[in-house]
Order: sequence, then structure tokens, then C-alpha cells
Amino acid sequence: MPCRPAFPAWLQSQKNLVNFDLSNASISCYIPDWFWNITFDLLDLTLSHNQLLGQLPDVLTFSGVMYVDFSYNHLEGPIPLSAFNVGILDLSHNNFSGHTPVSSGESMSSLTSLTLSDNRITGPIPSNIGESMRNLYFISLSGNRITGSIPDSIGLLKGLEVIDFSKNNLTGSIPSTISNCTDLRVLDLGSNSLSGAILENFDRLWQLKSLHLNRNNKISGGFPLKIP
Repeated sequence: MPCRPAFPAWLQSQKNLVNFDLSNASISCYIPDWFWNITFDLLDLTLSHNQLLGQLPDVLTFSGVMYVDFSYNHLEGPIPLSAFNVGILDLSHNNFSGHTPVSSGESMSSLTSLTLSDNRITGPIPSNIGESMRNLYFISLSGNRITGSIPDSIGLLKGLEVIDFSKNNLTGSIPSTISNCTDLRVLDLGSNSLSGAILENFDRLWQLKSLHLNRNNKISGGFPLKIP
């Protein structure tokens, strides 16, 4: 499928690029295979707000990229299983499907921010999410079709500042381990089917500024007497 405008073939010969931003360029085509073999040490790769098509490779491997943004496109298929050397990954507002990737070893250990909102992701949140992505401070899985419960291992992500699991089909109770995320500032679990009582130890989340448990949840009980 021809690109309009053309995907820049001159990238293949570049060796010193640090930032590459091709957002809002009206590109409507598949990402060429040669793009995934580029070896320069990018720190910022932004291809958001286009009409890019097709699938991403199973493994995203970059020499030095820390920020990758493919949001607001028409990409589909499964989420990559690994993202080596990527710190911030934004794949939101696409047509990705399948399950949230289950990371193993060091394949996603460098991630600090993961945004997968507004896709077509199904299945549960991986039970080992807190073990495989220990450096996360931001995670958004909002607006998907995720089922099951919030895993206890979420409490291992003690540096988390934002959790947005809203607008899914989550069930079960809010795990007590979430109170271990003492840096948490935003917790949005709205528009799910969660049940059980409000956590008594919510007062441990002393930096919490925004809490959303509204719409379609079945949470009972009152808030603790002490809450930030």
C-alpha cells in the first residue's frame, strides 16, 4: 500500500538522529519492515496521530530509545511481548487486541510508563505485573475489555503514581496490597464491576489526590476516618 505522504526512506541512512517526531503527518500506510532494523540511538520516537496500519513486531528492540509513542493510529494485532530499552510506551487509541502482555525476565523491566488505553485488549491483567515491571510509575489500561481481578502483585509497584484501570470488566475486590503503593496520586477504577468493602488502610495512600470508584462498581462500606 503506497504511503501518502511517503514514509521517509532516508531514515535508513541516518546514524545520528536523537529525536524523531513524525506525528500529525497524515501518513496512511503500513510501517515498512526496514524501519525495525534501524540502529541509531534514538531517545524519542513519536509517530502518533497518523493512520498507520498493520501490526507491531512481537519484540520492540531499540538501541537507545526511551520514549515510544504510536498512539492515535489504526495499528492492530497483539501488543508486543517485549520492549527492550523502552522507558515510556504509549500505544493508546489503536485497535490492538489479545491479552495484556506477560513480561518475563528483563524484557520490560525498563518501562516506567505504560499506556494501552482505548484498544480492544481482553483477558485478565497478568498476575506477575508487579514482578516484571517494577519500575512503573504510570499505567493506564482504561477503555478496554479486560476481565478478572486486579492481581495482588500490583502492590509490588511501590513507585506507582497513577493507576487507571477504568472502563473495563474487572471483578473481585480491590486488593489490600494496593495500599503498598504509597506514592499513588491517582487511582481510577471507575466503570467496572468491582465488589467488596473500601480498604480500611486507604489512609496509607497519603499522597492520593484523585480517587474514582464510580459507575457500575459494587463496592460497599464507608471510607476510613483518615484519608489524605
